[in-house]
Order: sequence, then C-alpha cells, then structure tokens
Amino acid sequence: MIISFNPIIFQNQDAGIQDALAKILIALMETNLHFIDLKSIEAIFYNEEGKYIFDSNVIAQKCLSANQQKKLKEF
Repeated sequence: MIISFNPIIFQNQDAGIQDALAKILIALMETNLHFIDLKSIEAIFYNEEGKYIFDSNVIAQKCLSANQQKKLKEF
C-alpha cells in the first residue's frame, strides 16, 4: 500500500490529532510494509536545503520520545 499525507494535517494544533499522527508514523516505521509518498510530507521532514527538521515539529516534541524521534530520523 502507498501512504500519502496531506502536509496541512501536520499543522493541526489539536493534541488528539497530533498524537494520532505520531502513532501512525510509528506504526508505519515499525511495520515497514507500506510505501510512503515522501513528496507528500517532504516539507515536514526537510527544509529547502535538505536538512532534517522534523525534530523541531510539535508532533515530534510532544508526542514522540527521544528514541522514537531518533528511529524516525533513521527511517
């Protein structure tokens, strides 16, 4: 299955939605059975220079442990 995200959803400030997105990202990473359309969320994870920036995202800071953030970055 190919998973595609609408990047706007990552801007949502609702704590429940942020938590659900974090759980989805973790599940996708752990199962590794799906393809993720990276273009759909590229701006969430990387800046224009290609530097990884997801660690500064509210979802990463509030909903993911440091270990989960590290694993997601490596993924």
